Amino acid sequence: MKNMLALLTSLLVAQGVLACYICGNSLGGHHFGLLPDYRLNMVSLSGNYRQFTSTHPTLFENEVALISNEYYATIAAEARVFAYKNWMIAGELPYNQFTQELDGQTAIFEGIGDASISALHLWTKVDSSQFSHQLILGGGVKLPTGKVDAMSSEGVRLNDYL
Repeated sequence: MKNMLALLTSLLVAQGVLACYICGNSLGGHHFGLLPDYRLNMVSLSGNYRQFTSTHPTLFENEVALISNEYYATIAAEARVFAYKNWMIAGELPYNQFTQELDGQTAIFEGIGDASISALHLWTKVDSSQFSHQLILGGGVKLPTGKVDAMSSEGVRLNDYL
C-alpha cells in the first residue's frame, strides 16, 4: 500500500510533459477506470483545459528565440460498453480549441481531434483476507481524425504559423 501511495504521489507532482508542438490533435487521453459501478455501460462528456509556454529554438546565433503561449480546451464524448463477459470497449471523440499567441499575433484553431478506441479485459482476484485485486489489460488505437493542416480564422495554416 505504501508503494502504491508513493507511485500515485509521484505521478501527481510530475512537472515535465512531452507534447506535440505542431498541433493539439493528439493531446488528451483515453479515460477509463475502476469507479463504483464500473461494470455498467456509460456515455459521458468531459472537458479539460491546458496551457503552457513554448520557447522555439533559433537556427542561427544572432536570432532571438520566439516565445509562444498555447491554450488547449477540449470537450470529449466518451463511451464505455461491456461487450462480452469481462471485455470492455471504450472510445473517445474530442473537440479541441487551440489558441496560440506568438510574436504579437493570436491564432485560433478548432475542430475534431484524434478519436481513440480500446478493447480491455478485466480480471478480478479475491484473496482469503477479503482483499480484491483488479487487473486490466488491453490495447487500442488512436485514429487520425484531427486536422493536421488546420487553418485559423485569419487564414494561417497551423504548421506554417510555427
